[in-house]
Amino acid sequence: MIAELLNVPGSQHQQFVRWSNAVAKLFGNPYRTVDDLVAAQQAIHGLTSYFREAVAARRNQKGNDLIGLLMEIEEDGDVLTEEELYAQRVILLFGGHETTRNLIGNGLYTPLRHPEQAAESRTDPECCRGVAAL
Repeated sequence: MIAELLNVPGSQHQQFVRWSNAVAKLFGNPYRTVDDLVAAQQAIHGLTSYFREAVAARRNQKGNDLIGLLMEIEEDGDVLTEEELYAQRVILLFGGHETTRNLIGNGLYTPLRHPEQAAESRTDPECCRGVAAL
């Protein structure tokens, strides 16, 4: 979904998943290797190069979508620089993909791993009231 919001064509989605995974492995792994660091660096370069070309193309044909809005953000007369635009797109892609995927995955995994608590939450929704407040 985040790839759609960032106007990434469907043919590129798998490449973006690979790039996002490489960055996630870097940040989410205390035992990362030099290969992990290299893969994350290559992913960031790949993402930045892709978005650099996309921003250049969008300068000629602005749209009324997320990218168009980012390009028009102005605060006290200043607009986002090219580097800030690339960084925003990389962060949105990574955050929108990685965190959402993990949230959904953990939301499915946890009740499967703890069926007794899952059954209790279905029969007595009040048991989860304190969890929602966290």
